[in-house]
Amino acid sequence: LRARLHRRAAESIEEAGADEVERQLEVLAHHSRQGEDVDRQRTYLVRAGVAAQDRYANADAAHYYTQALEVLEPAEQTPVLRRLGKVLELAGRWPDAEAIFQQGTALAASLDDRVLAAWCRADLGENLRKQARFDDAADALVEAMAEFERVGERAGVGTALHVLGTIASQRGDYDEARSNYAASLAIRRAIGDRAAVGSLLSNLGLVAENLGDLDEAVRYNEEALAVRQEVGERWAISISQNNLGMMALAAGDFALASTRFAESMRLAEEVGDRWVVAVGHHNLGNAFVGLGELDRARADFAAAWEAYDSHDDEWIDGILEPHRVWWDSDGARERLQGAEAGLTLLERLLAG
Repeated sequence: LRARLHRRAAESIEEAGADEVERQLEVLAHHSRQGEDVDRQRTYLVRAGVAAQDRYANADAAHYYTQALEVLEPAEQTPVLRRLGKVLELAGRWPDAEAIFQQGTALAASLDDRVLAAWCRADLGENLRKQARFDDAADALVEAMAEFERVGERAGVGTALHVLGTIASQRGDYDEARSNYAASLAIRRAIGDRAAVGSLLSNLGLVAENLGDLDEAVRYNEEALAVRQEVGERWAISISQNNLGMMALAAGDFALASTRFAESMRLAEEVGDRWVVAVGHHNLGNAFVGLGELDRARADFAAAWEAYDSHDDEWIDGILEPHRVWWDSDGARERLQGAEAGLTLLERLLAG
């Protein structure tokens, strides 16, 4: 009887029309689950997950996708696995996302869907890059790109080149980074992928900054911000605000830098990206040191340290570990004052 009532409730919402269905996706997911209506579960659990993901309700999205995977046919699972992996990745759960992308790759391969398997490998490559496992990431991306090139999947080639460019940049090979970014940018512009164009302009700005051309870096990042605001993706806008904050910090405009970092953190908190929030605390602390507001700087550095220390990231752990004694010892916070106060935390961390 209870299952019939839930099925009838779902039918009533559907009878009210498409707009009402769109407004009631989570309710429909609940009724289909409680009504033991597998066909509706396959539809509404996925749609509720997409809706939650679009509004950056990451925990809700992961919940719906996980439930959907219990009832979907194998041929329907891989796209949902990719979505679940991206949600987990955004929430900072990188190892969990890695496992999901590997599962998606294996499933797509078992179904002989080589293109979808290549997309999962590209997802995996980006995930491994975030974990600073650069060799493994590059291997996954090169393999994915070969398949994309074989079938003429230009969007996939552009994606692989983009991430390979970022790996090169993180390794300090800026010529290779710019070459890969430029090739990817040409593809993304040709296919009209404005979100990716904004991301690549941002990446080119970071390369320019690392090469010491601050004016070019600002130009690239301002153009990236304009494109991202046009697209309306809050996470990407957050990244551009952070990057422009770094430009202002390098130029000694600490007030502008603090404004940029605060806005970046606000947006990152909205979308649930804890890593960007942690980096924002770090950068904001540096801006406050420049402004002479040492109490505020200490608070932000402490928040950044706590987040870094709890995050499973081999690269940042390698930077932090030699300096842990300095931070943990008595009087460490006070040493931010006085003659050494102008030395940023990042400079301290890299000094070893």
